[in-house]
Amino acid sequence: MKAKISDVAKIAGVSPTTVSRVLNNRGYISKETRENVYKAMKEINYFPNDIARSLFNKRTNLIGMIVPQTSNPFFGELAFHIESICASLNYKVLLCNSLNRIDKEKKYVEMLIRNQVDGVIAVTYNRGIFDSESQSLPVVAVDHYLSTDIPTVSSDNYAGGKQATELLISKGCKHIVHINGPLKLETPANLRRKAYENVMKKDGKQPITYEISNTFDRNIQRETISKVFE
Repeated sequence: MKAKISDVAKIAGVSPTTVSRVLNNRGYISKETRENVYKAMKEINYFPNDIARSLFNKRTNLIGMIVPQTSNPFFGELAFHIESICASLNYKVLLCNSLNRIDKEKKYVEMLIRNQVDGVIAVTYNRGIFDSESQSLPVVAVDHYLSTDIPTVSSDNYAGGKQATELLISKGCKHIVHINGPLKLETPANLRRKAYENVMKKDGKQPITYEISNTFDRNIQRETISKVFE
């Protein structure tokens, strides 16, 4: 039979209200009482109801994360580190693998709202997935512009593109090719292309950029890279 808060209270010798106050860290509780409550919880293997606690505290300690593909090394590693940081701060992550499909992303947003997540980290290229219904939901985008109302966290893409191109030139490379997604994707990553072209022109070299129309299509990626080497 599942242990209840009243069972904890009986063993700890306190009222159910006191147990609730300990669990929600509300009001003054002596160190001895707090230890007795936790000892009783451990004794009968009692686990607090997170849903009930979230209703009381008005927060779930859940963070939603939407990524295009967890099989992609970049997104997989990003998800790993975000989950690790969230766990250290007592947050759980609901990971949504959208395959870059806007229909799946919209459904995921609805699911995250229903689960009352405290916020969403959006690593997606698709705009328009956060409509008027989700305006009150805290959202942060990673390396992409989703709207003027959503803040974006990104690396210094221009500096990265500049350093990469300058390094290749310093190594004596003559024909340096840049592979980029379509410019119509308004993303900070386009600054890498701009930096590459600026450095190449400054060094008297002709910039050559290959655009991949679908950045998640492995066949298009292989065809483009094969064309570059040919």
